[in-house]
Amino acid sequence: MVNTGYCRNCENRASSRPVKHPTPLTPAQISFFHEEGYLIVPDVFAPADLEPLRQELHQEIDRKARQLQAEGKLTNLHAELDFDRRLAAIYRDSKENGEAIMRHLEGLRGGGFHAPQMFDVIASPKLLAKVSALLGTEEIVASSVYRIRPKLPNIGRGVVPWHQDSGYFSPHCDKSLIITCWVPLVDATVENGCMQILPRTHRGEVAMHHTGGNAGFLVIKDENLPDDPRKSVTASCRAAASSS
Repeated sequence: MVNTGYCRNCENRASSRPVKHPTPLTPAQISFFHEEGYLIVPDVFAPADLEPLRQELHQEIDRKARQLQAEGKLTNLHAELDFDRRLAAIYRDSKENGEAIMRHLEGLRGGGFHAPQMFDVIASPKLLAKVSALLGTEEIVASSVYRIRPKLPNIGRGVVPWHQDSGYFSPHCDKSLIITCWVPLVDATVENGCMQILPRTHRGEVAMHHTGGNAGFLVIKDENLPDDPRKSVTASCRAAASSS
């Protein structure tokens, strides 16, 4: 999964890129986003659009695995497995090796893995056209920040606690429309732990966030949640879709 952010009228964003020949969302989709606070778009990318990024990530996993092998830490490369299954197999053999590869991909605060293929996804006209429709402008101020979130079976650090992305921003951004796009590189299902969303909670103030959440994330404690978590929506979608 890749996470990146776009905004309107928010300072301290890295670059600006006008959208050319946008394919707008439908009025119903735009209305849904502003009413509900989220939108799942199943056809942003064709599967082939994401394959170069998937393959480059797979090659990066291979490079790190071979480095660990050369250091005498890893014995089975699982080179016969594809992108969807290889990292999980390495982790299953050795938690330490799996964690080392994930840290390599994630970096300290995101962006550990970087490649032209990542930029091509973030700056894709297909993605920017959808964001443009939500922002109501073709002039998008885009963050250079992105996150890679490997989520492997039975790994506790893959559980992200309740939060709002605005909880990570400075307070002066609270009234700005900032859009985060979540792009799954594999199918996201209930079974493999896809994202949960609390609809319409964007209408109020940004909730109180606390440090000490799972895996170092900020967390909204139960008493500070803006709505009952039992009202959450499961954001299941196929690879190449996008959730904003």
